[in-house]
Amino acid sequence: MLGVLIHLLREALPKVRVVVLSQNPRLTGYTHQVKVINRWNVLQIGRALEQSTLFVLGGGSLLQDSTSQRSLYYYLGLINWAKYRRKPVFLISQGIGPLMRKSSRSRVLSTLRNIDAILLRDRESYNELISLGADEKRLICGEDLALLTNPMDAFRSTSSHSPNEKYFCAVLKDGLTQAQIFNLAKNFDKIYRQLGLSTVLLPFFKERDWRILQALAKAMKTHVELMNTTNLTSDKVLSVIAKSQFVIGMRLHSLVFALNAHVPFAAINYDPKIERFVHRLQSCASLHLPIWEVKELDKIDMFDQINQLCSHATCTRAKLAIVQQKLSQEAHRAWDQLLSQMVRYFGEMS
Repeated sequence: MLGVLIHLLREALPKVRVVVLSQNPRLTGYTHQVKVINRWNVLQIGRALEQSTLFVLGGGSLLQDSTSQRSLYYYLGLINWAKYRRKPVFLISQGIGPLMRKSSRSRVLSTLRNIDAILLRDRESYNELISLGADEKRLICGEDLALLTNPMDAFRSTSSHSPNEKYFCAVLKDGLTQAQIFNLAKNFDKIYRQLGLSTVLLPFFKERDWRILQALAKAMKTHVELMNTTNLTSDKVLSVIAKSQFVIGMRLHSLVFALNAHVPFAAINYDPKIERFVHRLQSCASLHLPIWEVKELDKIDMFDQINQLCSHATCTRAKLAIVQQKLSQEAHRAWDQLLSQMVRYFGEMS
């Protein structure tokens, strides 16, 4: 998502310098060619805010407390700090919630009262803020900005990272149990033996997901490739997905990338945002997209649904292309609406 946002900002405001807060400044700077400061370096953050024209927070499900309140308070703290420095604040491609605690909901509403605008990536997040009492005039309901990644770039890519044989991509996340890993390995081996498709494991967040994917690769008995995505841009990752037969995705943006490339996919639901996205597509077209609950991964047999997904791949790809065009148009509309508010702070630089 960071790569997409940087690209959109540079495209709209080519003379503007982007400074990014990151857990891994060296890697982020190398991958995206931007100035990066450590997200925990208070002095550097203070200097950057003082010199900045505006502050952007995006994107993802940053304002939630289902994992911990600590991360929520960190992001709210950044917003409040920027407002204290009298900087315009924009939240971009945000998914709101879940907010489980009353104190969290109260702090979110208090913090968001005085920001300039929030671009939300789904209707449910918009409704969540409205229910909290947020100012509707500051809210823009759109789609995930990753939908603005050009799918044709994926097909033009000649990335050497993409395997030559037929394969499917699996994008999983940390937190899986040993039993779930073993059952996934069993399912992926069956897909190879029955359909002749090897497995490509794509870590979207290498620091968090690498250990799980290593364990899965080790448990498998058929051909598997664990890709090192450390230095890959979003376009390169999209190209790997675009050339696959289908995607099994646990990370939201793996599903968005599959949609962008018109690749059939199955989802593993661990968070409301996954279910929201799949149901959104199903409501736009008569699509049959498998979705499994993460708690069922230790015993589920995926093969019949995957075989059906492959059997109807041509029809599914055509429907995904129609849905992708519709949602990307909505994402463009919302982005342009937000951008019209942002550019006024840059004057002739824009």
